[in-house]
Order: sequence, then C-alpha cells, then structure tokens
Amino acid sequence: MVAEEKQEQRLKEYNILIKTILKDQETIKYRYSDHSKEDNIENGIIIGKEYWKENTLLKKESIFDSRITYSYEWNKEERMTCKNCGNTGKKEEFMTGCPYCHTSYNMEYQKKELGSKHYYDLVVKKRSYQITTYLIAFLISSLLVSIYIINTSRTLYAFDLLKIGVGTVLISLLCYLPFYYLDAMILLPGIKRKKEKENEKQEAFFKEMNWQEQEKNKFFNNIQSALRTYYYGEQEKEVIDFDMMDYTDYKVVSKTPLRVEVTMDIRFIRYDKEKITSKIEKNTYCFRYQASAKELKPGENELTCPSCGGSIKIAEGKCSYCGTKAPNYAVWVLEKRE
Repeated sequence: MVAEEKQEQRLKEYNILIKTILKDQETIKYRYSDHSKEDNIENGIIIGKEYWKENTLLKKESIFDSRITYSYEWNKEERMTCKNCGNTGKKEEFMTGCPYCHTSYNMEYQKKELGSKHYYDLVVKKRSYQITTYLIAFLISSLLVSIYIINTSRTLYAFDLLKIGVGTVLISLLCYLPFYYLDAMILLPGIKRKKEKENEKQEAFFKEMNWQEQEKNKFFNNIQSALRTYYYGEQEKEVIDFDMMDYTDYKVVSKTPLRVEVTMDIRFIRYDKEKITSKIEKNTYCFRYQASAKELKPGENELTCPSCGGSIKIAEGKCSYCGTKAPNYAVWVLEKRE
C-alpha cells in the first residue's frame, strides 16, 4: 500500500522481514512485510513483532499500546483493468504497476484506520517494571536473610555468606509475585490517572477541532503516512520500523493556516552493522492542514503528472518521466520536527 512502500523498499535493501502479530477480536492474525501473509484486520491490536534476516530471528518486541487499534482490509483477488492498455488481472498483479504498459497504480486499502485509542496501557508488562520489582524483592530479601543468619550464627564464615546468598535468591523468587502485584496496586492508580488526563486532553482537542470519527481517523492516518515518508527517506537510513507508543499532547499553534503540534512517544527500530536496536523517544512534530490535497480513494489510484501527463508513483515522490513533484495526497503534512 502507499504508506508502506517506502518501508518495504528499505527492508528489501537490508533483507529484513517483519512479522506482525495482531489480535483481532479473539482471533490471532498475521501480516508479513513481504506480503507473503496478509490477513485482513477489522479491529485489531498489535501484540507482537518479530524481525528476521535470512531465517534468523534478530529481535522481538511484545510491548505495544493496547489502546491503539488497527484496521486493514484489502482484496488482492479482485480483478481490475488497466486504463491505459486494457490489460486485466488481479489487483495484486498491479501493485508495482501494470505488467504490460507499466502504468503506475497507487493502491490504497478499502478500509484503513490507525491510532484509535481505547484501553489503558499495560504498564506492568514493561521490562523495566519487572526488573525494578525483582530488585526491590531481592534487596528486601537480602536484608531479611542477612539479619536472620547473623543473629542465629555464632560465627560468620564463608558457609554463612553462602547461606545468605542462596537464601536471598530463594526468598526473592518467592516474594517476586506478591511484590509484582503489590507494586502494581501502589503504582497503577497514579499511572491510570495520568493516562486519563492525557485522554481528557485528547478529547478536549478533538472537541475544539469539532472533529467526528472520520476526521480523527484521517488525522491519525495522515500522521502515520507523513512520519513514514520522513523516517524512511534519506535522513534516517537506519530506521526500519517504528511504533506509536502514546500520543501525549496536542496543541493548535496557528489557525490560518491550521497547524497542530503533536507530542508522541515513538519506539524506533534501527538496523546498523548487522544489529537491530530499539529505543523509545519523545518527539514533537508540527503538522499543517492543506485542504487542496488530492485524497486517495480505496482501491487503485492513477495519478497523472500535471506537466507531462505521465503516471506518477507516490512512493517515488515525483514523475519518473519529467521529474515534476508528485501532488500531495494527505490533508495533514509534516512541517517540522522539534
């Protein structure tokens, strides 16, 4: 699809396959970046991603914002006819252009929604929370075992120190689960309230904008497309994937033209020197609204160059014949990153 093409080009360059695992209602579904597996998603959440290179698993991610739901519906088997030469075939055969005359067809999902938020973050699934909980259990267990051994032993030899070490490990493992839930009971109300405030801020922004569900989905879809164009462009060549972890703030910075600043927590997956790393970053982006944009319709979109009349492939950003810049197809465009 249009928004994914630049990322797919980069993954092919690095020979990397991304397997995305989603839960749609109660069904587990999969989408592979090479299109070998592309389940339709009605209303799903991402529960896992795997990054493969030459049948070797390089990295797995399992923490995602469960409030963000995704919808992708596309019928690859549906038949279409080239408007230029009359060739007829399945839509999947036209993904890279007409097989005969090479007319470009920019494919868009029949249904695509990104960024709808419904649930609280599952904070206690984070690795940092699990490590911190165990360290707390370990330190308290070490203190209790040390006090007991010192008070019950006549001397303090190597064997007593060994008993302190073994006892600390055993007691900390027994205490981990109670501590895990106890910490959650202490921490989660504050985290829940923080997320509620962020959601209230988001709803206040939507109310100020007077947006219905369609406008919200268009806004989030355009944000995703704009960031894909930016991060899979020439400036960020190490980025092979990214995931929205949270939308934390919205602010209207000007009314004419309409500009909106959005602050996001994004997890970036980078590939460098045969290694994959991930890092969550908080960035603020400014998006500008442009009512004159040419919006893509579901299915195939044939865009013609205003200068020479040739077909334009959006992923290339310009006419392949005369070099004229491709028209904008998103009403929200990325203006700057802070």
